Amino acid sequence: MGAVLPLMVVAGHYFRQAQPRRPFTVHHVLGLALLLGIGLSWYLYLVAENKAFLDYFLWKQTAERFANADAFKRAKPWWFYLVLVPVGSLPWIVALLVQAGRTRWTAVPRQWRNVLIFWVLVPLVFFSLAKSKLLLYLLPIFPGLALLTVYYLGQLTDAVLYRWYVVMSGVLALLMAGLCMLPALSVALGITLEIKPLTSLWPAAGIVALVLQQMLWTQVRVAPRLLALTVIFTLTLLLTAKPLLHQNQLAASSTSPVAQWLQEHHLDQGQVLVYDEMLPSLSFELNKTLITLQHDNDDIKRETQFETDTSWQKLLVDMNDPAQQPYLKSLLTQHPVLVVKGELEDFWSWMLPYFPQHEHLGPWTVYYSGWK
Repeated sequence: MGAVLPLMVVAGHYFRQAQPRRPFTVHHVLGLALLLGIGLSWYLYLVAENKAFLDYFLWKQTAERFANADAFKRAKPWWFYLVLVPVGSLPWIVALLVQAGRTRWTAVPRQWRNVLIFWVLVPLVFFSLAKSKLLLYLLPIFPGLALLTVYYLGQLTDAVLYRWYVVMSGVLALLMAGLCMLPALSVALGITLEIKPLTSLWPAAGIVALVLQQMLWTQVRVAPRLLALTVIFTLTLLLTAKPLLHQNQLAASSTSPVAQWLQEHHLDQGQVLVYDEMLPSLSFELNKTLITLQHDNDDIKRETQFETDTSWQKLLVDMNDPAQQPYLKSLLTQHPVLVVKGELEDFWSWMLPYFPQHEHLGPWTVYYSGWK
């Protein structure tokens, strides 16, 4: 991710461009040395420490991630990015596709054709071929899409651009009106989210800002008004999202309310066990190291083949390993807290006598003994 996309952008800038090249100077050498010194030194150190790391890094973490659908359980169909990238670019992708379809390819300057080919299409195809997919991999192509949209809209007359401005104003105003209606819609549709009436204040303020822009701004050029429209909508969306996310932390499986509850009941002082989940966020919230009990969740397996001793087994307990049962039972006698997503499975019910009390917090169940 750190090499393919930047190289494509550089290639797009220089490929068959009728422009003078900057001379290669000592600054390029220093920049490359700095890049390698920061980005490569850590890996060279690890290879020097253990030669097996090279095969692990190049094969398992790179080749298998690209070619093996089962390696990291992130398999997605080949069209995954082809659908989500346009959806993530709405509503502006509509303007881009419409104007690109109306413009002859030969009429587009080489610079902008290169942006489309090297910055957008080549990375999109390359990562679509990969078996393991995450939308985050392709975030760097969105600036390329934004630049292309600006280019195509910038070729329009003010009269045509104004029509796009009216369309986008209507679409974004409808979206903000929908956000205003969230408290009522959540009740009518039976949505389980908690949405307080005051949450509607931000999108309502956004609509007022749009109306004031239409009434008071006498700017003749359309482009600045289009820019102001996007700024108003983006700020409105961010300000509306903050209280929504805060009100529904448990609905999003956030561990912050769990940490707060443990601290309020002074249950964070002893050991905190986590069943079959990796929760670094809870560790951060409590400012302490957690002990993970692994049953059948392969996602929490850690790369232990390079460990020089077995001390890691104190923090990652394999519940299926009979050799670790004595250690697990010794932990249970220390009056720990057990955090489980859902309920503790039946075949581990022998642990319940150690936790006579429990508390449900959204998707989480906290088992505890009441001892402080």
